[in-house]
Amino acid sequence: MAHFYDEHGASTETLPLADVSPTDLFVLDLEIAPQGNQKRVSLHLEDQSGLDRGAFGEVSIRKVDSLKH
Repeated sequence: MAHFYDEHGASTETLPLADVSPTDLFVLDLEIAPQGNQKRVSLHLEDQSGLDRGAFGEVSIRKVDSLKH
């Protein structure tokens, strides 16, 4: 799951990314475009019952302006 946070650290959105298994290799290679004004995203692992097993990575989100030709 991707958890998005605003500039105050409040959770604004969650987004399911993929189903994974501890016995299978998994490579996360996605581009996502969150809605709104999120400032940070944290990746979390949830078990089969939906229990959040914790964050395993977090980054700041920065806006990228479109290139004009």
